[in-house]
Amino acid sequence: MSENNTSEHKLSDDLAAVEASLAALPPFPSGIDRDRLVYLAGQAAAGALPGTKRRPAGWLWPMATAASLLVAAALGAMLAVRSQPEIVERLVVVRQPAEPVAPAPVAAHPAVETPLARSRPSRPPAEYLRLRDLVLSRGVDALPETSAKHRPGPVWRSSDRKQIERLLGS
Repeated sequence: MSENNTSEHKLSDDLAAVEASLAALPPFPSGIDRDRLVYLAGQAAAGALPGTKRRPAGWLWPMATAASLLVAAALGAMLAVRSQPEIVERLVVVRQPAEPVAPAPVAAHPAVETPLARSRPSRPPAEYLRLRDLVLSRGVDALPETSAKHRPGPVWRSSDRKQIERLLGS
């Protein structure tokens, strides 16, 4: 390792001589104008250089824009010069038959009562509707307090209690 604790390796004597001779050479100015080169490259990319042909795809978007502008102008002109539609009143006469037609008999099917149909009441109970109206008009704080004996508590099975005691180690 070198003294300055870097990972550079010392060059051999031959490479050190080549490095010294290259460092002694002055830079040679080129005859290239960098700004002009970049400008001409941009023109060539756009197809604007004399002697280059513009690609047909370059005219696709301007032509599509012009076509949509013409269609929009034509539709706007048609909308502006259109005449108001005439309102036609039509009288429709419906004649009823002289004899009323009896409706077709409907086959009677016995009503099948499912457990779901039995468990659901046809409409909510009156107490629920009263409490709903109370909450909607005055808020949740207006609900009456219920006693502790009416509040449902957790239902413990004996297997649950044994499981909890086993987990707690008591």
